Amino acid sequence: MKRFVLLVCASVFCYFSYAISNWSMYFTYRHLNGLQWEVTQHWFYNCDYYPGFLPQSFFYYHDTCNYIIKTNTYSTKQLLQPNGNPAGSNIYTDYCPNSFTMCDSPFNATGMISWRLVNYRDTVTLPETCGLWKFSLGSASQFMFRDPFITNIQDSTWTAYGEAILNADTTLANNTALWKRPMFAYANADQFTQWHLPVYDDDGDSLVMSLVKPRERDKQAPNPLDTLIQDINYISPFSLAEPFQTNGTFEFDASIPAVRFKATVNQLALLCFRVDEYREGVYVGTTFREALWHTIPTVRPSPQRSIQTTSLQNAIPGMKDTITVYANYAMNLCTHYTSSSNVAELRYESNIADVLPTATNSVQSLGDSVYSCIQWTPTLADTGYHLLVTTITDTSCVNAGPRIPQDFFYKIIVKQAPNATENVEQLPIRIYPNPTQDELYVEGLANTKVQIYNSMGTRIAIEEFSSNYVNRITTSSLANGLYLLQAKGKTLRFMVQR
Repeated sequence: MKRFVLLVCASVFCYFSYAISNWSMYFTYRHLNGLQWEVTQHWFYNCDYYPGFLPQSFFYYHDTCNYIIKTNTYSTKQLLQPNGNPAGSNIYTDYCPNSFTMCDSPFNATGMISWRLVNYRDTVTLPETCGLWKFSLGSASQFMFRDPFITNIQDSTWTAYGEAILNADTTLANNTALWKRPMFAYANADQFTQWHLPVYDDDGDSLVMSLVKPRERDKQAPNPLDTLIQDINYISPFSLAEPFQTNGTFEFDASIPAVRFKATVNQLALLCFRVDEYREGVYVGTTFREALWHTIPTVRPSPQRSIQTTSLQNAIPGMKDTITVYANYAMNLCTHYTSSSNVAELRYESNIADVLPTATNSVQSLGDSVYSCIQWTPTLADTGYHLLVTTITDTSCVNAGPRIPQDFFYKIIVKQAPNATENVEQLPIRIYPNPTQDELYVEGLANTKVQIYNSMGTRIAIEEFSSNYVNRITTSSLANGLYLLQAKGKTLRFMVQR
């Protein structure tokens, strides 16, 4: 199999000193027609460096089929405002580069929260269809670009790396997957942070995301062996499982995808994410994108979420943000988002309208708290998995510090319940979780009385169940031990264990 690799180098920023800068870049490509492709470099820069953008950048691509290096110049520069944000984004403030407020500056220094996105774009034509094309960043030196504030990788390495791979063997028109958020994020020290990493693909390809080591380019010129791409080793004791100081709380959930952690010190961390595309089981391409996380002193506490259990109806909370509901049964799920700051102004955003278009979501905002209630009756067509993402941001500007959004997730799993025409006595009965702590869910009993006995055979409670397919029993007042649940001549055992 022949192999063609395209290597891209941008020298647009070579004359800057990067001792205090923070920036990141990534590549995307888009199929135009035939062997012609549009290649774009996306550069995110701290606003302090905005005046230095050059009108053009250049790239070179390397044909390892014929061992020929070609050079071209990006003919288009696009400056996106404000901050390169999509319309309506709540991720960053909109004061760059015209004016700054205390909201923009966690350390009382301008330029810490505001960013500018600049794109350089041009077209390339593949001489032939053969193997993988690799779009990547190169440089004549790495040491001068080292950001000393990033402490979770090795010193003296290139820390703004971008790479995209196209499998041209498939002869399929393919566009890279696109990220919905700029990859700069802020987190409060010593508080849990959850951050959604949404990626979408116009081609409808299957996407698989993974967390990988940051990467670097060798400072040598490209060569036919293509050995210039290498992983950056983490400084001990950091690794993929613990990429920066979080005392073992770092989690990467590829199914959402999202990260969750509690950073313990003020730091700047570098993460790298890889997204692979598959079309009918065939690998068609990859995008790499780095993310910079700033952990700063807590100036406003992160918002918190709690489920209003008294209002739950046919919605069964489980582990890892899972909510189980049943087709053709009305669901009610109310959530309270709060802040312990008495000056907080919480802003609520959610994808519920897109994910559950037939649901009703009532939202009440009260400054430092937000109530959200979802009413939904799923059908059999809704059976499966639905990811709800809610973003809560404290938009108040009383203390210095950036506006840090917090993402919350509900993994709604819709199951098929037994048909209503079945004999109720023949329905299976399930109780969970078992052991339980404060709540026990009973599935398969409706319109009946349930009696609870302790291990000595003494009846301690009678519960009246409604017509719901799933009903809830509060067990918070019960001591640890074995209990019996009896209804309609059936007995089930459960444990209370805390």
